[in-house]
Amino acid sequence: MAFLTLTQSHCAGVKLAVLWDRLEDAWSALARGSAWRADQKTYGARGYVRITEVVHHPLTGWNVHLHVLLLLDGELAESDLADLKASLARRFVRGIRCSGGHVEISGQDLKPIQPGTEEQLATYCLKGNKQHRSEDGSRSPMAILSDLRGTGQGLPLWQEFTSAVTDTRRMQLITSKAIESLCRRETPITTT
Repeated sequence: MAFLTLTQSHCAGVKLAVLWDRLEDAWSALARGSAWRADQKTYGARGYVRITEVVHHPLTGWNVHLHVLLLLDGELAESDLADLKASLARRFVRGIRCSGGHVEISGQDLKPIQPGTEEQLATYCLKGNKQHRSEDGSRSPMAILSDLRGTGQGLPLWQEFTSAVTDTRRMQLITSKAIESLCRRETPITTT
């Protein structure tokens, strides 16, 4: 497995829905078409688990980005990992720019997942479901809701978040098609 992080530039005043739409457009540019199929064949990319993370910073606004667990046929050499990263990042950057956003290719990252770090990685990827506050002042939506309940502050942020999620049905966690076929079953499933 490899861990892919895809980010875009963001600043205060840009609506969450706009940033999220750009991210979805960029993902479509990355994970569809002949270039994606070529990456799958060349690098053994069998599937993915894609997690959308949303945080808000009081100075820089909404930060919507992706964490992607890439399921690979086997461990990739460092040069192959670099080539796969470059291929994926080029398409992602093109997608963000075509949607009117700004992005740096250097902001994208792909690293192998080290055995024994799976639990730590899962916790990191799903921290947006909890009341997460970073040292820099960023807050997850659940932290914004907690602050709203506790102090009464943050209603516009919470309303923007809920609107962005419900007006266009958005999912935090998405898997590639037929991902269950990649899982080995130790015992057969029987029904009665």
